Amino acid sequence: MTEDDELALIKKKKLEELMKRQQDILAPKPPAVIEVFTSPTCPHCPRALEMAKQVAMQMPGIRVVEQSTATPQGFAKAALYGVQAVPTIPRI
Repeated sequence: MTEDDELALIKKKKLEELMKRQQDILAPKPPAVIEVFTSPTCPHCPRALEMAKQVAMQMPGIRVVEQSTATPQGFAKAALYGVQAVPTIPRI
């Protein structure tokens, strides 16, 4: 392999790396999710949920999901994250 061939190969690899990096930057990212753990009997949960929704409206790419601990799915997820009180927005 000549020196020119080696240089051409290095340039080709660098160009491929740059193109891949650009694709990664331009690729749509999945939205960030704010999970708000709530309970139907909690007097503070509606306000916490509303505040999270207001933040999401001001910041593109964020969505809010309410996890009610009164549902089996919400209860299981709260246990998984170690949520012991509501309202809670766990840091994951």
